[in-house]
Amino acid sequence: MLCPHCDEIIDSGASICPVCGKHTGAGKSSPPKKKSSKIIAVVVLAAAVALMAVIMITGGLGMAPDMGTDSDKNVYRASYGVGTVPTTVDMVSGYGIDVTFLPGTGGGEDIFRFELNNRHAYGFFQWTVRDMDHSAYDTYTRDTATGDFTRLVTKHNDQLTYKFVKYEGRVIASGTMSVASVAAAPGRYAVSVDCYKSESDFNNRTKSWTYDAEFVCNGVLVKDYKWKYSLDPSKKKTEKSFELKFSYFYDDYADYRDSKSNPRRPVVGNESLFVKYAVVDDRIAGLSDTLSMIYKLAYGENAPLDGQNYADFLLAFVQINYAYPPNNASQNGDTVLYGAVDYYAYPLETVHRGTGDCEDTSILLASLYKSSGFKTALGIVPGHAIAGVAVRGTFTYIMSDSDAAKSGITAEYGAMQPGNGLTYYACETTPSNHMPLGYLMKNDIADLKDVHRFYPVP
Repeated sequence: MLCPHCDEIIDSGASICPVCGKHTGAGKSSPPKKKSSKIIAVVVLAAAVALMAVIMITGGLGMAPDMGTDSDKNVYRASYGVGTVPTTVDMVSGYGIDVTFLPGTGGGEDIFRFELNNRHAYGFFQWTVRDMDHSAYDTYTRDTATGDFTRLVTKHNDQLTYKFVKYEGRVIASGTMSVASVAAAPGRYAVSVDCYKSESDFNNRTKSWTYDAEFVCNGVLVKDYKWKYSLDPSKKKTEKSFELKFSYFYDDYADYRDSKSNPRRPVVGNESLFVKYAVVDDRIAGLSDTLSMIYKLAYGENAPLDGQNYADFLLAFVQINYAYPPNNASQNGDTVLYGAVDYYAYPLETVHRGTGDCEDTSILLASLYKSSGFKTALGIVPGHAIAGVAVRGTFTYIMSDSDAAKSGITAEYGAMQPGNGLTYYACETTPSNHMPLGYLMKNDIADLKDVHRFYPVP
């Protein structure tokens, strides 16, 4: 069929166009309110000047911030909101279990309530809930002094030793009650209850029956970002603090998770398929526009958005806010997140997960560059991926040679696009701290000089 927006030929029934990234209208439709969004930005400066402006924006276009001041801090804040919709629960499959969403009142939290509707033959129950968007593995890190493993808060640190336990959900209740509850959030879940005639049967694991159900909770999800950035990384005193709140509908993410438009694993000999994942939809455009607003608030309304400084700002946002997944010799990042040896994630999937390996974060960055009007590209080398961006004006390598050498990196422009003379400067997305635009790890340089492994994003 033809995409109604860009007229490209796409798979029949595809809900998302792999070329332009827009919804095609096929399959599940989005709630009408999803087209309405609000973007609000607040700048808190160390000056005593007061400004106020309020502009409502629709559809992620024509954005302008609300601005205010505070003389006590030097923090720049912005938010992108999709509005509000009623939170709903839709049953997908299963029987024997009723699922109810109970909104919090008086400051209480939202909960899911589960009730077995056929309990007469049983006296003891064990309830388990599985978040179907959870990573494939629970991740633990080993204390080398004691040999014990503890749950790991995901961060990029090559010195940690990881252990992975396959995620099977978590037990939320055991006992004589045929009712259980758990804190609720938008997502897709599977709930099951193992039924026993008595507690002794439970202790002996003599199960009589299992009831299960799968359901989707639709609603709004919010991501909070906090980071520091300096246009000159050698001058810590010039660092500014940024805070950004970004919201989206759960089914925005689910549409991409369920998309079959592109293969999820690399196709040997056709790596150019990589660029088809760098799509720009309303949500990514909203994130991009909000980042441009917060940048102008920090560096001035006339700060250009097509040069090296802004490209570097977007690179830092991805580097600092999206950690590399835990991994070891037996489990790579994609295996931990998606249960696949290799998996190309769409930008909103990486936003939803809050983490991604080199190709996932490179795809996300390329989509932000594309939305911001930059010419961008994606590069693939054996075992690694980077983004590339062409910038307007003179390019300057901002680190001293000695500082770069200490960091184990080197200046490298990336690759030339054959035929049009554009220079794509390298964007290494995997460091946990900011590595400036135009720098790469030294051991990647030789591979990246092969221009045939660098693909422009259309």
